[in-house]
Amino acid sequence: MSEGSSTTPSTSNNQNSEVQERGRNNNSLGKNQYKDRPSADDPHVATLLKDYHLKGITDSRILSKRLLEEYGVTLGHTSISRRRKKLGLWASRLTTADLSESAKRQLILDQMAKDPTGKFGATSVKQRIFQDTGLHLTRDYIRDAMKKLDPVGHAARGPAHVKEKRRKLQELRAASGSGGPSGDNSTHGDSSPQALQYPPDSSANSATSSQPLTQYPSSFHSADNGQDDIDADYSDHEGVHVPDEQQPPYPSRLPSDQSPDCSPGFPSNPSLILPLADPSSASMSSSSISVALGVLKETTPKMQELTRIIASLQLYGDQLDVEDRQILLKGLESAAFLERQLSRVLSSTRSQHYDPPHLV
Repeated sequence: MSEGSSTTPSTSNNQNSEVQERGRNNNSLGKNQYKDRPSADDPHVATLLKDYHLKGITDSRILSKRLLEEYGVTLGHTSISRRRKKLGLWASRLTTADLSESAKRQLILDQMAKDPTGKFGATSVKQRIFQDTGLHLTRDYIRDAMKKLDPVGHAARGPAHVKEKRRKLQELRAASGSGGPSGDNSTHGDSSPQALQYPPDSSANSATSSQPLTQYPSSFHSADNGQDDIDADYSDHEGVHVPDEQQPPYPSRLPSDQSPDCSPGFPSNPSLILPLADPSSASMSSSSISVALGVLKETTPKMQELTRIIASLQLYGDQLDVEDRQILLKGLESAAFLERQLSRVLSSTRSQHYDPPHLV
C-alpha cells in the first residue's frame, strides 16, 4: 500500500475522536444558565407566590410573566408549578377534586345563608369563599351546586342589564300602531297627538310670563273637540259681555289645549277676567288712566313690601297645605296677569320723558 493510503485512516480516526470529544461537552464555555434563577428554597419567591395566591392569581404562566415584570424574578412556569405544589398552594381544579362533596356543599351553603335576597351569583360566591377560607373552588361546580340547592333563586336571578334588541323603524311603527309613510293620513293624524303627551309637571304652575311655557298637547282635550266650549263668548263678574276676539291672554293655569294641568271649564277666579280694549283701537280716556294710576300708586308699596318678605324666607323643603298652596298659585296668577297688562299699557302709550324706575 502507498504512503498516502496508509495515512488516510489514521487522520479520519483522529477527526472522529475529536467530534466525539466535543459531543460529550454540551457547555464548552462553562456558562451556568441558571445563575439568574432564584434558589429552590428562596423565601422571597415563596412570599410572592403566597401573595399572588391570596389575590386569586393561580395560573403559572401568568405568574411567570408578572414575576418578571413586577419584581424582576426570572422563573419558568414549570418551576413555578413545582414550587407551588411544594408550598401547598392549590388552584381551583385541584382543590375542588381534593375536597369532599359535603365540605364543598357546606362552603356554598354558608355563603348563601349570608344572602337572604338571593342576589349572589357563582362569581360572588367563589370570591367570598376564598376570602373567608382561602380555598379556591371552580366556578362551574359552584354554579351547578347553587342550581341544585336553590333552583328558584337561580331562575329569578338574571343579569343586571339586558341590552334591548335593535329593530327596524317599520317594526316600531307597527308595534306602536301609528303607521308609517305608507299608512293612510287618518291613522297618522290620530296617533301624532298621543305620541307627544307628557305627564303633568308641578313646575308648570310656578312659571311666570318672563319664562314662556313649553306647550304640550293636553290629555283632557283632543285636537278637534272642546275648544268651541272654551273659546265661546262669556260675561265677566259685572255682567259685561266680552266677545271672543277680545279675550285676554290668560296665565298658564287657565284651561286650554296647551295647559294639561287644568280641568276644562271657566277659571276658578272670575275676578281676574276684565274686559280689555283692543290695542289697535283708540287709547283709553284720561279719567280711566288716572284711576288706574291711583290704584297702582297705592298698591306698589305693598307689593314691594311683599317682595321683601318673600325674598327673606328661608325654605328647606317645607311642606305646605293645599289651601296655602292655592293662595300662592292665585297670587302668582295675579302677578303674571298684572305684568302683562302693565306691559300692554306701556306699549300703547307715549311719554315725552322716560325715567327708569328704581327697582327693588
